[in-house]
Amino acid sequence: MKNPRLYICHCQVALARIREITLDGRLRRGEATWVEEEAFLRTMHTLLESFTSLQSLVSRDHHDIDWPGLTGFRGALVHQYLELEWDLIWDVVDHEIPRLAAIIDELAQEQERRR
Repeated sequence: MKNPRLYICHCQVALARIREITLDGRLRRGEATWVEEEAFLRTMHTLLESFTSLQSLVSRDHHDIDWPGLTGFRGALVHQYLELEWDLIWDVVDHEIPRLAAIIDELAQEQERRR
């Protein structure tokens, strides 16, 4: 694995972007521009790509993560973009993204202590 700090930092940036893009609710209501929608989907994809790159670190303390589910969801965002189920995407944003954010925060603190 490359330096985990790079993946952690990338996840933190992606999480901040997801928060910003979804903050006003326009995307959820279908009122966002296509550029905002594409930015959101791309950011979700890259977040999940970076997070799964941290699997060896995360799996030590978080045995309950559905890695095949995360990789499958990332794959659907990339390859099945014409058949996206927005209810599922919002479920991930509402329930899984906060959990991933907490794990990323833990990893960032752990890496900082090791410096």
